[in-house]
Amino acid sequence: MVYAVVLFFLGALSCTTPASAASFNFETTPEGTSTPFSLSDGGLTASFSSPDGPAFFVAAAGFVSLPGRVLLDADPASHELDIGFNQNLTNISLFFALNGTAASTFTMRAFSGGLSGTQVGSVMATGIIPPGPGFPEGSVMFSGSTFNAVKLTSSAPDFAVDAINASTQVPEPGSLATFAAAMSVAAIFRARVRKIKS
Repeated sequence: MVYAVVLFFLGALSCTTPASAASFNFETTPEGTSTPFSLSDGGLTASFSSPDGPAFFVAAAGFVSLPGRVLLDADPASHELDIGFNQNLTNISLFFALNGTAASTFTMRAFSGGLSGTQVGSVMATGIIPPGPGFPEGSVMFSGSTFNAVKLTSSAPDFAVDAINASTQVPEPGSLATFAAAMSVAAIFRARVRKIKS
């Protein structure tokens, strides 16, 4: 019994993987930068693109929940914003603003295997128009299946995004060595238990 408890405890300790978080905003990205471009934070790289080419660009905006610079689309046509990541994610959240009515929707679809991979889920949200003249603003979050790309669309003609936060699972340094040590300790305990019984 002691052997099983020790093995379980040491095995659980050796297999933990802490979450690594990255945040992407556009405060240090020069105004006018258009898709495609990439940003990196803590080893995670986000590649921003659109099937329509340079449809999205970085600009200063006066939104309530998206202060400072944002990534936006401000022409008459609707466009899709794609974000690919160099690692698998476990969750993502972001703020958005819509050039539309309060009934306008914002959709995030998550994909495994890149932008042309398999869709693993989606989430849709509407925004709230803040007091005074303004646009619907809100936030959206997706978590669940592992994914490495998202596609963003809206029923409004234009939208903006900012404060993109992404989390990924990163193997703990030395986790295999820790697991091997745990197995060695368990083997020693097992040998001692056998000696005591004989």
